[in-house]
Amino acid sequence: MPETGKTILVVDDQAGIRRLIADVLKEDGYRVLLAENGEAALGFLKDCCPDLILLDMRMPGMSGLETLNRIRGRNYTGPIVLMTAFDDLDSIAGTSEVGASHFLSKPFDIFELKSEVKRVLRMEYS
Repeated sequence: MPETGKTILVVDDQAGIRRLIADVLKEDGYRVLLAENGEAALGFLKDCCPDLILLDMRMPGMSGLETLNRIRGRNYTGPIVLMTAFDDLDSIAGTSEVGASHFLSKPFDIFELKSEVKRVLRMEYS
């Protein structure tokens, strides 16, 4: 069943990943906003408040962790799922303390992505 009315902000420096995630989520009825870096993500937050943010950890310029901290610093209280290609859990240590809801390891299965998005939104807005 399509999930309508929810907005998801996808923040990833790789255009192909952004497009793939957007296509998959739009099929399920989500409204998807795309940001290529942390600065662009912060710009979106000036005008809207997404129901969920999918945030890449490794990006040039402002890292995912810095972006996460700055998003939380703007009083965004919605869920943030970190996407990381890191195999090393030490690289994401401490992120739950600053507000990450969950993690997805890249490369991820599309069904895993869809399931995680539904789960996080259900937990947050039930």
